[in-house]
Amino acid sequence: MLRAKKFSLIKNRKFYKFLRQLYIDCNDSTDEKCDSIILYTYYISFYYLDDFCYDFIKNKTFSINNVAFDYTIQKEIYTDTWMFTCDKLLVVYINTDDIEEFSLSYMFSSIYRFVIYETYNGYIAISISHTTDDIDDVLRFSIMNLSNPKYILMSYFLKNNNQIQDDQIQDGQDQDDQDQYDQDQELQEISLDYFKNVFNICSFIILNRNIQSVLDEDYQKSDNLYKLYDIIGYGDINHELYKFVNFVFDYVKVFKNYPNSYLPM
Repeated sequence: MLRAKKFSLIKNRKFYKFLRQLYIDCNDSTDEKCDSIILYTYYISFYYLDDFCYDFIKNKTFSINNVAFDYTIQKEIYTDTWMFTCDKLLVVYINTDDIEEFSLSYMFSSIYRFVIYETYNGYIAISISHTTDDIDDVLRFSIMNLSNPKYILMSYFLKNNNQIQDDQIQDGQDQDDQDQYDQDQELQEISLDYFKNVFNICSFIILNRNIQSVLDEDYQKSDNLYKLYDIIGYGDINHELYKFVNFVFDYVKVFKNYPNSYLPM
C-alpha cells in the first residue's frame, strides 16, 4: 500500500504528467520530430529541471585492448531510479508495438548488429557494432529507429563523467554569462540551432526494477530485469564494445535486489 501511494504521488508530479502527455505526431517528417524533441528539451530545462535530480555515485572507465568507455552510475533522487550512463552506447528504447518493425529493419543488415533485451514495458536495443561516435546525428538515428521519445528526452538530462568534469571547470565562469544571457533572451527569439548546440544525448540503462512490474498483478514476474530477446544484423561486431555491453548487464545483476524504481514511464 505504501509503495502504491508513493508511486501515485510521483505520477502526479507536474514533470511526469508532462512526459505522459507528451505527443509527437507519427505522421511528421523525421526533421519535424527531431525539432519537436529539441524544443521539448529546452521547455523541460526551462520549467521542470528541478523535478529530475540525480546523485552521482560512481564515475569509472572500462578499458579493454586500449579502448576506453567512460561511464557513470547515478541515482535519480525523486524516483529512486539507478542508471548506468555512457555517452558512447547507442541505445534505442522500443515500445512493444514497434519491436517487430525495428527487428525487420535490421534483421538482414550488413552494417549494423544489435542485441535486444525484453523488459517489463518494452524492449531495449543496444548496438554492438557501432558507438555514438560512428553516428553523425544520434537524435535523428533514434527517431528513425522508433525510440520512445520520453526516454530520448530523459537522456538529454543525464551526464557522463567527462561532462561532469567539464561542468565543474566551467560553472564559475559560465554563471555570470548565463545570468545575463537569460535576461537578454526570450524563448521565442532563440533559434533552433541554439537548442541543438545546448544539449547532448547521454545513453542510459536502468538498473533496478520498476514498481509498475511489482504492482501489476497480471505480470509474470521474473528474477531477471532484462531478458535476452534477440541478436539481429550481420554487421561486424565491435568486440570491445560487445564486452562492455556484457559488463553493463553484469551491473544489472548486482542491482536487481535494490529498492524499486518509481519512474512512471
